[in-house]
Amino acid sequence: MLSCLLLVLVSLPQDTLRIAAIPTPPTFDGVAGTSEYGVPAAVIPRPRGEVRLWAVESQGSVYLAVSLPDSTFYWGDDAVISLDILGDRGGAPGHDDF
Repeated sequence: MLSCLLLVLVSLPQDTLRIAAIPTPPTFDGVAGTSEYGVPAAVIPRPRGEVRLWAVESQGSVYLAVSLPDSTFYWGDDAVISLDILGDRGGAPGHDDF
């Protein structure tokens, strides 16, 4: 599922993710939603529901949050976010990607 998520993110029509400003840093409690992060920067429809991604800035720091629909508990559920600092959009992560 995560590889599909990354593929969809890469294929979004816009190539810039907008970072919204919020007044106070978010609370790291394992819950991401509009009440704390505002409008999602990206919404990706998936067979089991929508994946929502937020990118926000508060007090000089950037925070990324993802909400994944998941009906089962698994310790390995995660979202992987990589930064392509050169913007070369390689087919696979390169030495310049973080």
